[in-house]
Amino acid sequence: MTETLHCALCREDIEGEPTIWQGKAYCSQTCAFEASKRLGSICGGRETTEISQRFSSKTRTEKP
Repeated sequence: MTETLHCALCREDIEGEPTIWQGKAYCSQTCAFEASKRLGSICGGRETTEISQRFSSKTRTEKP
C-alpha cells in the first residue's frame, strides 16, 4: 500500500509527480509559488516579482 502525498499548502491529494520546493511537496507550481511568498506581500510588487524569478529558476534545477 502506498502513502498518498498531500500538498503542503492546500492539502489536496497529489496525483502524479509533485512539485518539490524547499523539501515540501506541492500539487502544482501555483501552490509552491504561493507558499514561497512572504505573508503580507503585495502581488505584483517588486519583492513578489523577485521571489517569482528565484522560484522559477530554482524549480528547474531541484530534483525530487
